[in-house]
Amino acid sequence: MVKKTENKVIIKKDIQKSITDFLNVEYLNYASNIVSDRAIPSICDGFKPGARKIVHAMFEGSLKNGSTSKLLALVGDTMKISLYAHGDASLVGTTCTLAKAFYNFYNPLEIEGQGGYLRSPEAGAPRYLYIRKSKYADLVYKTDYDLLKYVFEEGDYVEPEHYLPIVPTVLSNTTMGIANGYSFHSNAWNPVDVLDYCLEILKSKKGVEKFKTVVRPYLRDIPQDNWKLESGQWYCYGEWKTNQAKDLMTITNLPSDTTYVEFEKLLNRLCDKQEIKDYKDLSEDGNVHYEVQFFKGQLAKEIKSDRSGKRLANKFKLIKKLPDDLLWLLDENGKLKYFKDRYEVIRYFVNWRLSVYVERKKKLVKILEEKYKNNSELVKFIELVCKGKLKIRNRSKVDIKPDMDAQHLPMALLATPMSKVTIEERDELLKQNEEIKKQLEYIKNTTEKQMYINDLELLKRSLIKDDFQLFKNYVK
Repeated sequence: MVKKTENKVIIKKDIQKSITDFLNVEYLNYASNIVSDRAIPSICDGFKPGARKIVHAMFEGSLKNGSTSKLLALVGDTMKISLYAHGDASLVGTTCTLAKAFYNFYNPLEIEGQGGYLRSPEAGAPRYLYIRKSKYADLVYKTDYDLLKYVFEEGDYVEPEHYLPIVPTVLSNTTMGIANGYSFHSNAWNPVDVLDYCLEILKSKKGVEKFKTVVRPYLRDIPQDNWKLESGQWYCYGEWKTNQAKDLMTITNLPSDTTYVEFEKLLNRLCDKQEIKDYKDLSEDGNVHYEVQFFKGQLAKEIKSDRSGKRLANKFKLIKKLPDDLLWLLDENGKLKYFKDRYEVIRYFVNWRLSVYVERKKKLVKILEEKYKNNSELVKFIELVCKGKLKIRNRSKVDIKPDMDAQHLPMALLATPMSKVTIEERDELLKQNEEIKKQLEYIKNTTEKQMYINDLELLKRSLIKDDFQLFKNYVK
């Protein structure tokens, strides 16, 4: 009876809780959870937690050796390895988004099959799709893999808190996130421009805040020249030609956010209003090609009356203003932070990422020094055994231990196979140590900033080489 009475009291208290208390406590906790655990990406790797779980499963599951598997197999890996708990439907959608190279320059995954394209982004049914790691998976997202810190969940370590790419991938992938009172939207910005801005920051003198690099919009299927900066605002242009003699307008590209379905709805409306006579859709495999037929003399009239030169383009919505970026992001500590523009994002990222190089340098020095020490001990062990100064055959470990201690050698060396206790093996170890000494000297004499610069320049060369056609007009 007492328990029932206590329950009634508790229920009464809950009922009497004010709306203010509810909003300040219960709702605030819920809102904070949505922001940090689901909706807003991290500045560190550009991923939301759900996407990060998929990437973790990619590295640790059936795709880790570069193989191709069914998309649904990766879904299963993510649920098992990364403890994904929000259902397979949302997981399939996020996986397909991560594989869309026409939206994401640094796409970690690639789809084999109907994965969609810029003008028709919807992927096919997941049961028909195969997936694999992209060329950027290891190149970009596996940087400093041994420095990752992992989330502890349900009694086990699962995905990393964030990955450690050397560039702010969140700016070169088209990303959106909406939460309670906060939102994130970033246009896709030219990855080489972003990289150059990073380099300019690192190479600049202390106190310099203004840099020369202009970070331009960029998508794979849109030529760089189609992006125009007008009165401080970026616009994306389609591509078209007119033939007044034939009353024909040929459209061979559309603005970045226009799909086939949307454009054909527009053309059908113009047909219904008799503003155009007819049109033909000759597009295929993601290549835009429309032929718009005007009534006799109509096209010439349109062009003659168009003083701005944009009336015709505006009628067909071939010029689109890029939306402003909304840059609420989670920082390296998982705290919400607002950035006024992409340049501020890059500056913050570079300063944070440079601190990781401090950790990298310490770890590299420690690993190499440990390797040098182990090799030196093994060399000494081999020499003593080969010269007969240390007898290990037909002796117990108890008897050998005083001799090992006298030479300051660890007992673990006794596990060395006798096939490795040779003069040839000693010489090979000495060569290794010479190389390790050179590496140690180089690392110790290279600043963290210079290490970062070297990595960025290497990545830039890789981008330009791998995507030469995309960057053939890029001049720096």
